[in-house]
Amino acid sequence: MTMHNPASPGELLREFLGDKTATELAAHIGVARATISRVLNDRTAVTVDLSIRLGEALKLSPDFFSKAQLQRDLWLESQKDRPRIKPLAA
Repeated sequence: MTMHNPASPGELLREFLGDKTATELAAHIGVARATISRVLNDRTAVTVDLSIRLGEALKLSPDFFSKAQLQRDLWLESQKDRPRIKPLAA
């Protein structure tokens, strides 16, 4: 399976925020402003709890940001040098 470089959850969140600030969003969903700032700046991963909160606030599915995080993590790992693993024999 060929993967492309998917958008990070932070990139996606920046688009959904529009003219709202990280401070406004954080207060609205009940998390620290620093948490939102770290996600927006791609310094931390989106947790399941945060994905649910963002989904509710932005009228998205609760797993939207979790799926975006998973795709990003898989892509980043696939870019690393890794040993080839043969399929497990049945």
